[in-house]
Amino acid sequence: MARLFVWFSSLGIGLLVSTQLYAKDINTIFSDTYKRFHYVSDDKQYGKDTWVDWSHRIRKNRPFWGDCDDFSVTVYNLLKEEGYNPVLYIVMLPKYSWQFDNNPVYHTVIRVNDKMLDNRYPEPREWSKGIKGSRYTLAVPYYEIAWKKRVISRSQQMRHSTE
Repeated sequence: MARLFVWFSSLGIGLLVSTQLYAKDINTIFSDTYKRFHYVSDDKQYGKDTWVDWSHRIRKNRPFWGDCDDFSVTVYNLLKEEGYNPVLYIVMLPKYSWQFDNNPVYHTVIRVNDKMLDNRYPEPREWSKGIKGSRYTLAVPYYEIAWKKRVISRSQQMRHSTE
């Protein structure tokens, strides 16, 4: 009986170690996505505001084109696959003197394990430093149920994809 317990215990430890070896960390997921991301506005690419999940392209080491929403949705889904609990946030950008209209400018970022993942910066930052350093205001969580309705389907992506 003791041998059986030792064998099961070693099996459990082996599974735990192997899972930890294969799970991607936040920095790897972010950098893999960041180096394949090419900014293009939704108006130019689709003619309207659209959120696209390009995680299938990241898994194949392929580039993708999109805006901050597309980047965030893609990273969000990759993090979820690895077992993290990311939260999408909508932040408001500060007004600059070169902005001629009075409409607020919004940006999408991810918060995971008190880190901010933001396509405007090449590496994850501590959440509070990211908010303060970017002078973001009005950081509001954008819950999964709300944004899933806005993400276009894989077939729609293929029509817009530049394979």
